[in-house]
Amino acid sequence: GDATGYVGPRNDLELQVQAIWCEVLGLKPDVVGIHDNFFRLGGDSIISIKLASRLTQRLNRHVHVSNIFNYPTIASLVKHLQNHTENLPQIHQLPAEVKQYPLSFAQERLWFIEEYEGGSNAYHVPMVYILDKEIDLSALTHALRCLVGRHEILRSRIQTDTRGLGYQELLIPNGDDFPVGHQEVSSEADLDAALKIDANRVYDLTTDYPLRASIYEYKVSSRESRYYLSLVVHHIAFDGWSMGILLRDLEAFYENAVSGNSSSELLPKLKIQYKDFAYWQRQYLSGERLTRMLDFWREQLTGYETLHLPLDNKRGRDIDYRGSDTFFELDEETSNGLRNLARELKVSLYSVLLSGYYLLLRAYSNQDDLVVGTPVSNRHYHQVEDLIGFFVNSLALRIHVSGDESLSGFIRRVGETVIAAQLHQDLPFEKLVEALMIEKDTSRHPIFQVMFTLQNFGGNKLSKGGVLGHHYTPTESQYEIAKFDLSTVLDDSDSQIRGGFNYAMGLFNEETILGYQETYIEILRQL
Repeated sequence: GDATGYVGPRNDLELQVQAIWCEVLGLKPDVVGIHDNFFRLGGDSIISIKLASRLTQRLNRHVHVSNIFNYPTIASLVKHLQNHTENLPQIHQLPAEVKQYPLSFAQERLWFIEEYEGGSNAYHVPMVYILDKEIDLSALTHALRCLVGRHEILRSRIQTDTRGLGYQELLIPNGDDFPVGHQEVSSEADLDAALKIDANRVYDLTTDYPLRASIYEYKVSSRESRYYLSLVVHHIAFDGWSMGILLRDLEAFYENAVSGNSSSELLPKLKIQYKDFAYWQRQYLSGERLTRMLDFWREQLTGYETLHLPLDNKRGRDIDYRGSDTFFELDEETSNGLRNLARELKVSLYSVLLSGYYLLLRAYSNQDDLVVGTPVSNRHYHQVEDLIGFFVNSLALRIHVSGDESLSGFIRRVGETVIAAQLHQDLPFEKLVEALMIEKDTSRHPIFQVMFTLQNFGGNKLSKGGVLGHHYTPTESQYEIAKFDLSTVLDDSDSQIRGGFNYAMGLFNEETILGYQETYIEILRQL
């Protein structure tokens, strides 16, 4: 708790808010006082989305993620809520007679890449599960069709209108005709080969479902078969957050089908679909609101420098998506030390790890002015919480590293930059690129070429004994892609922080990246 000691809730609203905090943080009420800082109690940007959405639903008033960042204690948040009532932005269903729906800004960018490349496998999301021995395959097929029936985005295709603009339309009214492949394989090597083809087969988004599902059967003996489910989704219809929804809904539909209950009314009906969000986003981000957001980002990024890391190979004319990965693990002592440092400095663990990353990039690039990209799930409107779709947005975080600042001062400043960016996360990255009038350069990603992510898969693990059993990991990687020059992902779901560097093979040799990795681990140890 805080130096002032524990102070409990003083009124009903504080008590209600405290209960919700305890829920999302997994803490008992006696450690969550009204003056304790959410981020010091273990909150982070992902948990703050959950918190904001639960507060919105239960208190029946709009709590935005930015409120959590600006009022990080129960006392200050409640005071803010008592003085301000914000109207919830309402996303409405488009009328039934509308048959052509706009693309969201994020979809539009992928559609442009797709068209430019003439189809590419760079934005596939492959998942493979070992199925339970007792699996009921017809129930699973039925469940997959219910899933596609529930989420329109999984049965939408993209067309181009007479003006050359992309739009989406529904392939079929419900999911009943969704094809589920079934294939026998004679060995694990066979399976891996089939999965590799599956993961990399290019979509034609004008005709195909953005989701592919195939069941593979490996006859181990005359009596025993092993079953695997391969799901490949195109990113234009999917993101990391969608994964949890897909698994949850699929499991519910499967349980339902097995128990002989054929109704798909099992899950609460979705009030809106992705197309409604895409349409709303274009209306919402306009006029004065758009101007305000753009002003913030223009000021952040004016005169930024492109990052120039020394490359092992010359950059080609077009982005070469061939990628590879290296992995590492921090020891427990370093991991806990970094968590304690975050608490002491009152910043998120993410900000501490990102600070180390800036120091790494500075060491290799010799530049003091650095821009790094980071994804945000962009799900802070509770109406879109249960939708599968491409919501994730990229933020461009710019930091000047100056030699005469203390380390703790630097980390705090990175923390403030992160929070300011989160508060303005509604501006789609695509709009920013357009507004800054960045010249199209087909050889690199605009604004930033390096991506940094901290994920905590804690909340996304499959329920034990679920229909999908567990992930299947083939002997060699099935899908080797690098969307950026360099992407670093850290995972904080276990006691030891783990991470990986994904890099463009066309630019870097493996030993160079292993050198980066060593340097980064050393910087984190020193922090």
